[in-house]
Amino acid sequence: MSQRKSTKPRMIDIAERVGVSKGAVASVLSNVGKNVIRVSEAKRAEILRVAREMNYVPNITARALAGKSGMKIGVLIDSHAPRCTYRILWSIEETAVKAGYRLMIGQAHDDPQSLFDCYDNFMRHGIDGVICLAHEYSGHEEEVRACFQDKKNLVFHDPTEWEAPCVKIDRETGMMQAMRHLQETGRQRIGLWLPRNSNCYSYRQRIAGYRKSNQGEEFLCHGLPLRCCIDEIRDKKLDAVIASNDSEAAQLARELMRRGIRVPEDVALIGHDNDDFSEFYYPSLSTIDQNDEAAGRKFFELLMEQLKGNTPQENYTFHTKLIIRESSSRKMNKEASE
Repeated sequence: MSQRKSTKPRMIDIAERVGVSKGAVASVLSNVGKNVIRVSEAKRAEILRVAREMNYVPNITARALAGKSGMKIGVLIDSHAPRCTYRILWSIEETAVKAGYRLMIGQAHDDPQSLFDCYDNFMRHGIDGVICLAHEYSGHEEEVRACFQDKKNLVFHDPTEWEAPCVKIDRETGMMQAMRHLQETGRQRIGLWLPRNSNCYSYRQRIAGYRKSNQGEEFLCHGLPLRCCIDEIRDKKLDAVIASNDSEAAQLARELMRRGIRVPEDVALIGHDNDDFSEFYYPSLSTIDQNDEAAGRKFFELLMEQLKGNTPQENYTFHTKLIIRESSSRKMNKEASE
């Protein structure tokens, strides 16, 4: 009985169709010999197109056994992370795919051991390197350090307790811009609402920016639910509030207006993260943008530098910026409104 011939496309099949050597195809699809074999951009594009048309799938297991890159990276993320963190993940994936890499995702929440197990699983699957978007676990700092401190090919989101390559988001700058904007539009009693009772790095940065810029009495609504925040606004006669994210700013705006408190005439609001809906909410929400897409590209770039054997700079900082919309527009005085 004749043996059925495999129809799985090989590199040599792609090479014959394009009219180049197998080495040229390997250089484009697997980064093998890329420093020796030069391939023009036109040929590179043609090789990638033909590979897609032929549904070529690289043999990852064979590459790993041969000690070559599996062209896979892992990303560790908190399953309850805010939308902005998932936008960073999206940008990492988009950048990785363009470079020929695939992603494995490991998720955990409030359980550092689950995070460590995800990392170990990555290693068993021949992952080349890891981007860690979740490493802050209050009370477990030493465990996190013990797991990750001596590991190679790792990039972290925000600084760690030890020296390690990271992409840092400077939220303090955006907070100071928001405070200055509110003060310039006549607001004097400005509150900062951080509903979760957390001491995370992100919250510490925002509180620092608020306190550096505040020129009057401090109104820090830390760990308060929405109802209590509304009571604080009413009882202390706040005329502006900066919320921890856009979703909570929208909830606050709705509840204020339901109680007859106008936004922005009576209370100005500023959110955080520049979520897609914030521009189309009514009133449109002023917000602080974290440059998530550029940050995602930088995460991948720093990891690639390590995989090439280079020593990347320890920290790369992205500065946040204020986006001004209707919810914090200039305060109306009584004469103008009348």
